[in-house]
Amino acid sequence: YTEFIKNPNIVKDYLIADVESTYMLYSKFIVNMLFLANVSNTPLSKIFDASSTQILESALIKETKREGLFIPQKTYEKISEEDIKNYGGGYTDIHAKGYFENVAKADFSSLYPSIMLDWNIKPKNDNFGIFTKTLEKIYTKRIEYKKKYKELTEMKEKPENYEDLVTFYKSSSDALKILINSAYGLLGFRRGDMPASRFTDLSAASKVTSIGRNLITSVEDVFLKNGFVLIETDTDGVYLTKLGLSYDEVYSQVSQLVDKINATFREIGKRFVKIDFEDMFDAMVSVKKKNYFLIEGGKEHPVITMHGSKFVNSTDPPVAKEIINNIVKDILVNKLSMEEIDKKYDYLFISSPLKPEKDFITT
Repeated sequence: YTEFIKNPNIVKDYLIADVESTYMLYSKFIVNMLFLANVSNTPLSKIFDASSTQILESALIKETKREGLFIPQKTYEKISEEDIKNYGGGYTDIHAKGYFENVAKADFSSLYPSIMLDWNIKPKNDNFGIFTKTLEKIYTKRIEYKKKYKELTEMKEKPENYEDLVTFYKSSSDALKILINSAYGLLGFRRGDMPASRFTDLSAASKVTSIGRNLITSVEDVFLKNGFVLIETDTDGVYLTKLGLSYDEVYSQVSQLVDKINATFREIGKRFVKIDFEDMFDAMVSVKKKNYFLIEGGKEHPVITMHGSKFVNSTDPPVAKEIINNIVKDILVNKLSMEEIDKKYDYLFISSPLKPEKDFITT
């Protein structure tokens, strides 16, 4: 009120900005939210506050009713200490630190949902197979929408309603991806030692992650046996390179191995598990687990993408990110060694009581 009396225009501008930003968010997410509301039979007013696991649970209940089956009752039986103790997550590891050129990334497409479908993993109280049946239906529909979206964007002659179709297929595909990736979370959904959903089954969730760890380490073995250097593995994907090879040579060899791996999955009867050759990068700087830079765009005008809480903390001042960009350019363009980087940017490594070690660059 005080500010309004002093200068009404300040409050007016604030309110206009508020309306504009709200409309921007509405425009961006309303198609996804409408689609999710329809799929899960959830009121639109509740979709915005619901978690993805709650939306998927509603979708499963809707499918159960459609099939004329009994809805599984929520159990109030405590999860055993043994199940909690034996529950393991995804496999992550950093294999090498430093600067690497011509880096490829290969990762599984929807790893956990694919495992549930190929190994028929479902909650123990799902006697009618609604969980996997619904998951397969959503999975198949998502692939269909994703394919149609790609076909549209690659058309030379665009249809009149091109923008509307692109928005529909892209938004629908994204919304279904949310549901697909929530399937594993629904199995492990708990509060302490109590199930938080009628579809909670921690032993089933543990089986999913166990198979996931076996799959990604098997893929690691394939690349290692073919002379590749692993840089980092994170749950469903791996960054790797082969020293001494050009960009095109790495690309070609990774593509061939990915095709062989997928052919093996098909040979043993797996329909859904699939590894993709996701991307290639000019270079990668690996600093610590889940903290790295990816570099694209060539050596003259490198585009640097930072990953990890160490580098993308929103509380860091802009100057910190600019310094990090300069460090990577010094590595990539000026070919400075790690020792030279450490010396040049020594002021970044001032010790503190909480972090006495130099934890930015590790030689």
